[in-house]
Amino acid sequence: MVAVGRHHGVWVDSGEAIPSAIGVNDPWQLHQVIRRWQRIAQSQFREDCSALVQMIEETDQLRLWEREIGGFTFKDRDDFLQRKVLIDYELTEQDFARVLTAIRRGKPDAAAKVIRDAATVMAEAEPLTQHGEIGRGRADEDRPSDRRSIKAGENAAYLAARIKRDRPDIAHAVERGEYRSMRAAAIAADIIKPPTPCQRVLRLLPKLTAEDRETVRQALDEMELP
Repeated sequence: MVAVGRHHGVWVDSGEAIPSAIGVNDPWQLHQVIRRWQRIAQSQFREDCSALVQMIEETDQLRLWEREIGGFTFKDRDDFLQRKVLIDYELTEQDFARVLTAIRRGKPDAAAKVIRDAATVMAEAEPLTQHGEIGRGRADEDRPSDRRSIKAGENAAYLAARIKRDRPDIAHAVERGEYRSMRAAAIAADIIKPPTPCQRVLRLLPKLTAEDRETVRQALDEMELP
């Protein structure tokens, strides 16, 4: 069964303790705690979602989505939990809402059934129709096109369908478990363009304090640039 300890984490049936983020102020140490959460999510959530309770409670208590973790920032709590904690799973926003609802109602088994890994999503996906054909990839009078109704890069089912159409070799690799997420497969298929280091830096600049910006300036001045 599940035993809850506020400061020592939650023990799930596998016997592995979930590290707590309470009292962890160092950014690097907090990043390591969240990385452990990711590994626990990857190994246990499909069989036992009870661990997610502690993660939700600590995320709410500490407002973790407001902190920069591992170079990323998040728009809200659900964005943090979906993108960071459940990073190895392919959940739409609707699926993620169903997971949280099931957990809050004390039904972790129901939540576990919603969580799907990349291989499962790929196996269930139907490839998009070829370019120019009437069907899933093109609009008709009654249904908007996939491109208008689904934003590429935000929906795992769309990415899986597009990879199956454009890069069946990568689709087979996903089903063999060679990619940990659909996003990683989409990057390999050249469907998603990840931000460059420069783009990531520019995105973070507005969040820096005046002191932080001065530190960056000094670091750039000290670097031996070509």
